[in-house]
Amino acid sequence: TQKNKRADPEIVKELYMQAKQYPGKVIWSGISEGIFLEYPYSDQPIVMVYRGLEDGNGEIEGLLVLELNASSFGSSVLNKQKINKNQINFLVDGNLSVAYCETYISETLSKEALKQYLQGKREFVFTLDGKRYFCCAQYNGLIGWIIFIIIDWEALFPGAESLRSYIAILVFICV
Repeated sequence: TQKNKRADPEIVKELYMQAKQYPGKVIWSGISEGIFLEYPYSDQPIVMVYRGLEDGNGEIEGLLVLELNASSFGSSVLNKQKINKNQINFLVDGNLSVAYCETYISETLSKEALKQYLQGKREFVFTLDGKRYFCCAQYNGLIGWIIFIIIDWEALFPGAESLRSYIAILVFICV
């Protein structure tokens, strides 16, 4: 039950300009509001995917625009990334904004992970508010977004502290 709505001519003009700038390329937007369709939940953000349609001379004469529910899209991208029940997976769009997160993530945690990534780190450990975290990030060239996985260090190696204590006691006994 989707209804057509009139697209804002200024937004459509901007899409045409982008399509002309990148002829033959599929362009992924960041998170935005729908411009062509009204969804049953109009407050739901969307991801727009579009491409210019060229005539025989290579001129853009139309646009092909897909509007995807951001939550469904993010979930489908991240659904095979879960390796630890305590991890946080999230997507950062081309505008460097959190586009989708499976669970709540604090703004300071996501900003710190993004800061480390922008310094060229792809796998790293960092401390924030006295807690250690392991993070890995990967750029997805198809959509131009970054996939982040953050795991609390204690959850990554849950038995490490007890094992360390056991080994210390064993060494002490052996000595």
